[in-house]
Amino acid sequence: MNTRRRLSVAFLVVSLTGSSSGGANVEVFGIVTQARNATLSNSSVSAGVSLYDGDTLTTDVDGALTLRARASMIRLGKQSRVTLRSAMCGGNCAQVDLSGGTVAFAAPQAAAIEIRADQTYIRPAAESPTLGQITIINGTSFKIYARRGGLKIQYRDESEVIAEGSSYRVALDSSKDEDTSTKNTRGERAKTVKAASHKGNHITLTAIGGAAAAAIPLAMSKDYESPDHP
Repeated sequence: MNTRRRLSVAFLVVSLTGSSSGGANVEVFGIVTQARNATLSNSSVSAGVSLYDGDTLTTDVDGALTLRARASMIRLGKQSRVTLRSAMCGGNCAQVDLSGGTVAFAAPQAAAIEIRADQTYIRPAAESPTLGQITIINGTSFKIYARRGGLKIQYRDESEVIAEGSSYRVALDSSKDEDTSTKNTRGERAKTVKAASHKGNHITLTAIGGAAAAAIPLAMSKDYESPDHP
């Protein structure tokens, strides 16, 4: 379905649900604010297009896309692929399932966003404005960069916190024991990682430095600024 037809269908759906007392409104996940060489479900996408739960966005070799979802700003780098999930983390949280490439985000608080990468859940570590970036390397490793504020990594029953200004290569080891649910462990307190390397039962962190993370542009608007970071 091309972009024009998608917009027409979305308008028709809104019109029908608005005129019917028994119809259920379709909740909008977010809206595209910028797009270059990007697709939505295999069709070209442009600024202004509404996004919904389950939508998949991809960017080309020189593509990029920025969207606003719930209270967060999210940017896809080149050759990236994400699927949007609105119901997985509850409330006003926007969950992004990153399966390839790079995603950067700006969030006002921890509950606003959750990134899922390689079966790992990543959130801001504190209730403060946060800038983060994740890049998939392969099926068991990724890079993480805490540009502003700390980032909490949760994998199985293990969690780590990446300190502000730090970037690490994260390697996951699923061979040591059977998988366990993360639902009862996401709230557990994790120690902040500042060392050059750290190895846990399932998570191995190797420092790579901020420059090595190759940050993609994502400006933090005034909505996300705090007195500690003017």
